[in-house]
Amino acid sequence: MGPIAVLRSLAEVARLPGPAALPDRLAAAEEHLGPADFRGVWGDDGFPAEEAEAVEAARWHLGAGSAGINLMHEDQGVPFRLTVTAT
Repeated sequence: MGPIAVLRSLAEVARLPGPAALPDRLAAAEEHLGPADFRGVWGDDGFPAEEAEAVEAARWHLGAGSAGINLMHEDQGVPFRLTVTAT
């Protein structure tokens, strides 16, 4: 899968209607990208170091790059948010 196709897939996941939970977004991403190479919570072995502020993360290794979905929660005053990354 080329980088443009990966970005389109992640954009579709990001546009899921309503307050889709992380498991729903991960399931949608896996429909496009296949099973995640890593899926876990902060502190698990293999948790992506570049996502140290995430509570939960999923990562796909795609050729020379990677794609990921992360659940972030900065503090009590900020609701949870999902971030999507591609490198």
